[in-house]
Amino acid sequence: MKLMVDDVPIPREYIILRNIQKAQYLEEPQKAFFDVFFDHVAVEMVKADSPLEGSFNYHNIEAARELLKSANNAAKAKIGQMREYLSCLIKKEYPAQLKERLTKAADKLAEQLNDDQVLLLGGYKGLLHSMELKESPGEMAGAVYLDKETNLPHGLIKMELKERP
Repeated sequence: MKLMVDDVPIPREYIILRNIQKAQYLEEPQKAFFDVFFDHVAVEMVKADSPLEGSFNYHNIEAARELLKSANNAAKAKIGQMREYLSCLIKKEYPAQLKERLTKAADKLAEQLNDDQVLLLGGYKGLLHSMELKESPGEMAGAVYLDKETNLPHGLIKMELKERP
């Protein structure tokens, strides 16, 4: 299916400049913590819950719905992997503050699994969370980047398809 997408205009008030936060030293439980990663580097981001509208052109509405359903299923698979990885981390002997943050993230990700409009676009998720794995992430090493405001991985969006008359 061909899908033509226009750029989505983002009003200036929805754009923020923010440092990326990352769980660090996960391989050394007593040293592990969650904090700014590269404190002199900030990234432009869209504020959480910013109501943006865009359009894409399609030849067949049912095919467009199927495409978005497929993207939602892929996002849910990756979210499930993220939760599984976070669950493995939560079982480790990390400082309480880090475990609390990871637990909140896992709980918030669980809520996303019930949403049929959630998609993953761009964002700092780390390589492990950017692809669908053939096996469980289990003890794999992977970066954990979480948005300071939402405590969710970057790049989660909710997309609603509306037909125009």
